[in-house]
Amino acid sequence: MAHTRFYDSVLQELNAGNMQDGINMLVGMLDTVDQRPEQFGGACDELRAHALGAMLREDPLFATSPASPGSDTAMLQLIASGEMTADVSRTGRRLFSATSEIKLSRALRERRLDAARRLARAWQLGRRICVLGGGILGAARVLAGRDLSNITVIDDDRCMAAQLRDHFGGSFQLVEASPAKFLRDKGSTERFDVICSAELADTFASHGLAVLLPAMRRLLAPGGRIELAALATQHPGCGWRRAYLDWEPCCHEADDLAAMAKAAGLAARVYHDETACVVWCEMSAIGGAEPETIYQNQATGGMS
Repeated sequence: MAHTRFYDSVLQELNAGNMQDGINMLVGMLDTVDQRPEQFGGACDELRAHALGAMLREDPLFATSPASPGSDTAMLQLIASGEMTADVSRTGRRLFSATSEIKLSRALRERRLDAARRLARAWQLGRRICVLGGGILGAARVLAGRDLSNITVIDDDRCMAAQLRDHFGGSFQLVEASPAKFLRDKGSTERFDVICSAELADTFASHGLAVLLPAMRRLLAPGGRIELAALATQHPGCGWRRAYLDWEPCCHEADDLAAMAKAAGLAARVYHDETACVVWCEMSAIGGAEPETIYQNQATGGMS
């Protein structure tokens, strides 16, 4: 029981009402142990068997396990919206308030919101837009009540589709298919000025994503662009994500995304978000020329 004493300390902080301090301690410890693969599994087992684990189960984030089909979507939606069911206890709400403010949670929430802001800007300019994953439109609340006939959403989650229809009406185009299937089936005869995906890369390792990028390029109108986000490898909160969320998304290096873009004949601008958790890759097709890759640190605006 190598980690019991540490879990005792975290539990003591939480019981004293120091929710954020206790959760921050736990995140730091789990990230450290994540660097020691021979210890990590045991640390996770100890956490779930400890009294701390029993308390944490009141947090809807800890209770949600992406091992169940579709629950990763539910988990990302919970982080993005903060909307909890009425049966969540007061302790659970205080825990969620703390876990939703750690760096990775903020990054996941901002990733979807950033994609939604990009979508809203493109809509305002009258661009033809393809959104791979309905969560992006769901976060673009400013577009409620607008004519969204220039937006096509690709999503096979019927609950998400129903929520989008309820909130935005029926003016946007909805294709009920997984984004990957849509792309593999050559998608659409329509060509788009913007193709946006905030979470598709979570479900594909590099070789799978490399297959989808040329399919995205084929859907681009002349002068169009692809806006893709991915979780960075070894991002802050890796150990917490694995132990607390039981979530193993595919993560990607900026260099790998740049190489995939180049292989697909795309020019790429690649940069990390301010938390260093998310990599954005903005791509555009270039006819016949050698693609140029630009790396930018978003926090500093510096180029390299």
